[in-house]
Amino acid sequence: MSTPSKDDEYRVILDLLCCVMAADGDAAATEEKLIEQLLHDDGCSWSKAKTADVMNRCINRIKRDGVQATVKSASLDAKSLDAYRLEQLLWQCTDLAKADSTFSDREREVIQSIQLQIPQLRLMINAEDLRNSKNSS
Repeated sequence: MSTPSKDDEYRVILDLLCCVMAADGDAAATEEKLIEQLLHDDGCSWSKAKTADVMNRCINRIKRDGVQATVKSASLDAKSLDAYRLEQLLWQCTDLAKADSTFSDREREVIQSIQLQIPQLRLMINAEDLRNSKNSS
């Protein structure tokens, strides 16, 4: 498997974050700004115009294909990200879902779908479940 370029990584991250943002049917301006900030904090050097363009393309794809189909497509590309980056992405998804002061069931479902679509994340979930079951015994 080839290593994705940084632009490819940021596009995948943005796609999945947009899916979380769109999950509740209300893409709030605070959520869009948080996505820009999260990408910037990750070292993304895209201009605001490029970030907005990539975000708009993703939102249009979500409107055309639906959130779950977009999650599935972006998750295929996310499989090339390393485990640290994937774990960081889950935290970012959760932070984004809470950005508008709510954490809806639909946002939670999208985040769970992302976890289930990416094999490395399923392994992380299974390892955590195993640790929790050992601790409760």
